[in-house]
Amino acid sequence: MSGSITIPRALLRAGLVDDLHLLVHPITLGTGQRLFTSDRIPLTLAASATFSTGVVHLHYQPA
Repeated sequence: MSGSITIPRALLRAGLVDDLHLLVHPITLGTGQRLFTSDRIPLTLAASATFSTGVVHLHYQPA
């Protein structure tokens, strides 16, 4: 779900996420909302890929 933070947070908390794909860009923008709050959600890294732009694709699944 691109551009939303409320829905992914609620789905993670409810245990309704089978796959989580994150694209990490090598820049910092300052402030913003965190995807992961203090709730601990055990995840396992299933795959990762690095692109020539420096962007990293991380694929997680529930542990």
